[in-house]
Amino acid sequence: MKTPIAVALSLPLLFAWPSSAQISTQAPSSAESGRIQNIAPEEMWKRVTQCVFPPYPGLAFDSRIAGAVDIGLGISPEGQVANYRVLVGHPLLVQSAVDAIRQWKFRPNVVQGEVTWSRVRALVRFNGDGTTAVDLAPAILADNFGDPGTTRSAAKEFPRPASSPECKSVQPWTGAEPKETWITSSAAQSAGTDFDAALGQLAFQIAGPLEKERVKRVIVADLLDPNGKSHPVGRFLADRLSNILLRDYPMLETISFSHSQSVMNDSVDRNEAEAFQETRKWAKKLGAKVVITGSFAKALAGIGISLAAMKTSSGQMYAQTKGVVPISAEINAMLSEPIPSPKTRIARAGVKGVGVPVCLYCPMPEYTDKARAAKYQGTVVLQVVVTTEGRAANISVIKGVGMGLDEAAIEAVRGWKFRPAVGPDGRALATLIPIEITFRQ
Repeated sequence: MKTPIAVALSLPLLFAWPSSAQISTQAPSSAESGRIQNIAPEEMWKRVTQCVFPPYPGLAFDSRIAGAVDIGLGISPEGQVANYRVLVGHPLLVQSAVDAIRQWKFRPNVVQGEVTWSRVRALVRFNGDGTTAVDLAPAILADNFGDPGTTRSAAKEFPRPASSPECKSVQPWTGAEPKETWITSSAAQSAGTDFDAALGQLAFQIAGPLEKERVKRVIVADLLDPNGKSHPVGRFLADRLSNILLRDYPMLETISFSHSQSVMNDSVDRNEAEAFQETRKWAKKLGAKVVITGSFAKALAGIGISLAAMKTSSGQMYAQTKGVVPISAEINAMLSEPIPSPKTRIARAGVKGVGVPVCLYCPMPEYTDKARAAKYQGTVVLQVVVTTEGRAANISVIKGVGMGLDEAAIEAVRGWKFRPAVGPDGRALATLIPIEITFRQ
């Protein structure tokens, strides 16, 4: 008797673009321990040995822009702010907040004789009267000592207690100082800073879920161009992303890998599914448990990047994110031709007057012997382009279950025949649609 398998054609999934900014800086290499501990803000205030309040940027004050910049701090074993992430903050306020926070110093964190990293958040406040202040709040990420982290919505904020050292401060903005001085000093660093901030935000979107799952042994694959090929810009982005993960997320144990050469042989034509399988094999060979794959293309404001983190063993998806990074001076220097533009967008089925393809010939995939012996069940979600000829193309795994079932699902769907979707003009139209295949015993 054949094992029953259920199939569903679903409407597409939509993903939000990240909107918050992030800036990171390099951690010193002399850390005594790679472990990190979340410290309660009231305790962290007791360890402050030097603190600085930021100046209020003149342009922001004149524009009546006020509010808080929320920064996650990584404190090195030496007590310095060695890395940081801007979680929320107005762009005109961020640089001033970061410049001040980088000058803070703390007493080292010691756990049973081990000098470790520590983590806390700083809320840098820019008040409407031109004054500034800093509160501390709990860290949001899990640490190495059992603290799961505290969500921003549930976190209580702690202002500087009277017992803590006085923070160096500046006079409120009065309009007397030349605003151009501030703007010029920021602009001198804006290109590199904006690139690092934007790529750091993408790293945060990917690393957060991995840290919550306590994932280790992560590797970053080449970011491919719109044609699925390796490209110098994609390899540069992969290297920079890998460096950020190594520096800011030590718990992930990211595998250091130089992307000076292409991971894949670009002389061989392959579809998305085949490229995905090849990348997984490459990552597993290097000992990775999770591989971060991605693609890039020219965007209106720079370079559009799409990332996904998946298990190398099963293809299970941990996280996905998209964003845009500015074109840095380093990228400009390596370009001998324009950054590749994205391919013409495939219409999504069931959206904006586009119909849904109908499967006419849909043989079910076979259960693998391994999955049947283990009585393993699960749902594979594929993303498929149904062409105007009614064929399944560009098949990729959105959610995998392992045990060889992902490959079985892909192989079956590759042979399906559809009545193609019809566009608003009544003509056949290539469409993008998820297909769910549920394996049950």
